[in-house]
Amino acid sequence: MDNLGGKAKPMLIVMPDGHPLKSSDPAARAQNTARFSEDLTGDVIPLIEKTYRVSASREHRALAGLSMGGMQTLSVGLANLDKFSHLGVFSAGAGGREANASAFETTHAAVLGNAAKTNKQLRVFWIACGKTDSLRASVEALLGSLNKHGIKHTWRESEGGHTWTNWRVYLSEFAPLLFQTPLESNH
Repeated sequence: MDNLGGKAKPMLIVMPDGHPLKSSDPAARAQNTARFSEDLTGDVIPLIEKTYRVSASREHRALAGLSMGGMQTLSVGLANLDKFSHLGVFSAGAGGREANASAFETTHAAVLGNAAKTNKQLRVFWIACGKTDSLRASVEALLGSLNKHGIKHTWRESEGGHTWTNWRVYLSEFAPLLFQTPLESNH
């Protein structure tokens, strides 16, 4: 953030562990997002608001993540639009197969089914992925669902794959959009 040269508004960045359950058991891993959501909304956000001088307004709260964190951003962010107005989804595993895309649409039916309300709530909904990213099919399924339901978002395609190089660039482009202006869609 320091390297952005003042392009981004001053902000507090909090990075909780996206693996609340430390287990290789597939059943435990499947519960990670639900536990992460509970931890973030029930413990982390209240702790930050109690400890630091921050706004408790959803208009001043963003959520972003890469890879698994991007999937968690989608899941937690879309389920808590009363808490987040800015979402950044970088190379997210949102569901590459049709079954997963259908599950995404079922899980987020309320958000997808009321585009006017969702579009008003999301000031920035920024999605990025590299052309050769291993999760590209998943991101394309996500984009298809959002387009089908009229959910406004900004799509950023880059060269390369599932790499830190891309994620650093995505963060440097996403951060200056936070807490600035309403969403401008280019989908």
